Amino acid sequence: MGRSQDHEYLAPYTLLARYYDALLSYEDGYEVWIKALKKYTKGKKVLDLASGSALFSRAMEEEGYEVVASDLSKEMKEASKANFKGEYQIMDMSAFFLDRSFDIVTAVCDSVNYLDEKAFRSFLKCSYQVLEKGGYIFFDMHDLARLKEFKEPYIEEGHILDADYIWTIEVDETIGELYEHFSFYIKGKEYMEDHHQFVYPIAKVLKLMQEAGFKARSIDDFILNEKVLMIGVKE
Repeated sequence: MGRSQDHEYLAPYTLLARYYDALLSYEDGYEVWIKALKKYTKGKKVLDLASGSALFSRAMEEEGYEVVASDLSKEMKEASKANFKGEYQIMDMSAFFLDRSFDIVTAVCDSVNYLDEKAFRSFLKCSYQVLEKGGYIFFDMHDLARLKEFKEPYIEEGHILDADYIWTIEVDETIGELYEHFSFYIKGKEYMEDHHQFVYPIAKVLKLMQEAGFKARSIDDFILNEKVLMIGVKE
């Protein structure tokens, strides 16, 4: 794979949005999330945070949910047009307000791991405010086992659509942080994105959820050694 000295750093999901579905989508779709949503929540009005290309928003809509999708990235909203025709808001999952209420707030595919503790608290507060009493917050997070999985750096190289790419994952176990780097090589130029995530002990997350006013529980084996599902009910 060729390398270029001409390079540019981009904000997360600026260019990755173009390749997201081809590079990172789940082969089995979102059946495990839909099954859990039906099992652990009630209601049909959903605010889907950090929707990305809106594949999960579409999956919920196909199951009869009334979905408002959202994301901070304008590029991801643009990419979502191939998947989802419903309402899609541009907003920060840790700083938002809508003048309507929902039965369920969702945030899947470890989206909340992008939030540091201050932003995570704000995400919980904002979600609580837009939920009906008895409504649900539904999100997944990295299992702590992910830190051990990537103790040795992960490197993937290949070609996707119109670009060569390199994708690397490294962790710092001592502080519970995960770093992803994407390089895309297009027409002799390298475009780079750095993604920074925080991996939290589940006991701490449960405590933060309870402090925000939720009756909280975790499904620790949701995707074994990969994702823990968190469910909160607005009391």
